[in-house]
Order: sequence, then C-alpha cells, then structure tokens
Amino acid sequence: MGCGTLGLVFAGGGAKGAYQIGAWAAMRDYSVNGSQLTEYVTKISGTSIGSLNAALFAQGDFDKARDIWESISSSQIFNIRGIEEFKKTLYSLLKIIRAHPESTKEKEHDTTVHAAVAGALGASAIYQREKSKNSYVALFKCCVSIVLTVGLVTPVATNAALVSAGATVLGSGAFLSGTLPISVAPLVFPMALALTGFLIKSRPTKDELFAILRKLKQISSFSFLNSDGIQYMLREALQFGVVSESKIQCYATCTNLEKDVGVSFLLNGQEPKNVEQILLASSAYPFAFPEQIINGVRYCDGGFIPPNNVPTDVLLDSSMNESNSLIIEILLDSEDLVIRNNPKILTLCPSIDLGSMKSTFDFNPQRIMGRIEQGRKEMSDFLKSNRAKIEERLSDEHW
Repeated sequence: MGCGTLGLVFAGGGAKGAYQIGAWAAMRDYSVNGSQLTEYVTKISGTSIGSLNAALFAQGDFDKARDIWESISSSQIFNIRGIEEFKKTLYSLLKIIRAHPESTKEKEHDTTVHAAVAGALGASAIYQREKSKNSYVALFKCCVSIVLTVGLVTPVATNAALVSAGATVLGSGAFLSGTLPISVAPLVFPMALALTGFLIKSRPTKDELFAILRKLKQISSFSFLNSDGIQYMLREALQFGVVSESKIQCYATCTNLEKDVGVSFLLNGQEPKNVEQILLASSAYPFAFPEQIINGVRYCDGGFIPPNNVPTDVLLDSSMNESNSLIIEILLDSEDLVIRNNPKILTLCPSIDLGSMKSTFDFNPQRIMGRIEQGRKEMSDFLKSNRAKIEERLSDEHW
C-alpha cells in the first residue's frame, strides 16, 4: 500500500444517496498497489443523507450499509404528525409568511395565501374522511377542494394566481400518487399552496428562495413530520460508538439556524448519543423534519445553505491539503457541480440524472436498487478513466 491519503465527500440528496452506496462498492473492487482503494480513505465528510453514508463508511460494514438501503421504504421515513398538530402547523406557517415584508405588499396576495391555507385544511379533512374508500378518489377531492376554495375566497385574485395555485395542487397530487405513501397527501398540499401565493409575485431565484426559507426557519421550529423513521433507520444502521471510535475522521455538516452558517461536526470522539443527534440534525430537512438542539443551538439539514450540500471545504481545511492526498466528491445532482481548479479534487457526477426533487423522496425499492447499480457502474468507469492520477497521488512514487 502506498503512503497517500484519500478523502471522500458525500453530497446530500435524500433517496438519491443510494448512488453513493454503489460508488462505495466500486471502490472496494478497485486496487492501488495491491490494496483496496477504500483502505486509503482517512477522512470523509457528508451532508444530509451524505452524512449517514459517511457514518456508514466510517463504521466500515459495507454489507450492513447495503442491506439498510435495500430494505428502507418511504413508509418508514415519512411519519406525519397528528392532525391537530398538523393544523397548528398550518396556522404557524401562515403567520410566518404574513410576517415577511414581501407578503403584505398587496391585499390580493395576502388573501390568496389565506385561501390556500383554508383550502388545505378542508382538503386534509376530506382526505381523512375519504381515504378508506379509495385513496386516489380522495386525492382528487383534495385537489378540487383547494382549487375551489382559492377561487371562491379570492374573487379579486388574478388569473395568474389561480392558475399557479391550481398547477401547484395538481402537480403535488401527481408527485404524491407516484412517489410517497398516500397517507402523506395532506403534507405537501398545504406547504406548497401556502407558499404559492407568496412566490407568485416575487419569483425568487433558487439562492433567494433558500435565503427566504432560512429567515422563516429562524423564527419557527415547526415541522410536518416527526423524526421517528429517520431515527429508527439510524439505530438499525449504525453503532454510534463504533463511528465515534473509527480510525477514519468523519464529518457531518449541519446548518446553524441562529447564525445562518454551515457547521461541520467531527463525529470522532463524540459521545454515542451526540453522534446520533448530529446525524439527525444533518438530515433534518427544513419544515419536514424536526430541527435538533445541540449545545443550546438550533441546527437543521446542512444542505439548507446550498454550497454546503457538498462539504469539501472541511477536508481542504484539514491535512487533505498535503501533496500526497486526493479528494473524490460524489455528487447526486448536477446542480451541485462546481468546476474546481484544484488537482487534488476529482468529482463524480451522475451521467444519467438521478431525477428531480421528486426523486429525493422516492425510496421505492426498485429505484433504490437501480441507483445503487448506477453508482457502482459509473464509479467503476470513473476510476478507470482517472487511474493515472489516482495511482500517482496515492503511490509511494509520488514522493
């Protein structure tokens, strides 16, 4: 084995993270100086689902990691809170949106948001009553209920507002019926519709939207789902003490909601319960899963500040800056791709798109298997095409 060191960066991306398990499999099959490429890994960082995969890698049990990914399901992850808490959450969301300066510019806009929330509440009630009969009929009635409510409550609303609200509802319906358990239907409708009226006028860019959402998140700790499913998955997959004592330095990136900055926690040396809490925080998708309080500070998903979805900087700030080191970034979305003029960094980005936002929440077993296989094949090809550079930086001859 050569004396070089390898760092891995696992980007966030929800269910798309299965791709990284396939990439790990390919690295196990690739040798440098007679040793598995994985044996050169000394540091690893991850954000959101990438932090879970990073912890799995630090634990060192590939078979366990693959088994967890192949057995996971949407119903395990997405546990909606009780209907009363759900209604309180909707009212909280309305209050937050109305508190933002942009939301009070025009009375018409304010009324549209009211209508959206009213329609969402009505739809959730319809769904609870009808779902036992026919879930898809119930879903359709949800759509009709919200569209009619928006139309009746906002007679002064512009056509653009109505079309946008209706399109959001119908799009959410298609999204849910093809991806998530039908029981989550009341979740996406209110979130999408309450934000529709807010976004109609401002039309923010992706970065502006994330900035707005972070401001909203700073004054509210609510979430639509509980973290029971993610916590169960973590406890089934990981021995937190083993991760803490791993020889591989492992970082998990979270967003500090109070300072609006990303923070990369070193999991090594942490108490097992702290390892679990940090991973829960890194995976706490805003407004969906509960934030975590760590040392009195509120944290959520590290990808909430987009550049931190690929937490490479924490490795560049460490000893991975040495001349005989190499960093491989494993992305899940081409939007995260950054052209770097750094000879120490190689980036694997899926050549076949892993899907839109919908795929982030799609834990369908067949598609999970497909992403694992795609990751294995593409990492295998990637390693072969970069063989010369990998062997140069990791071998003794580099010295």
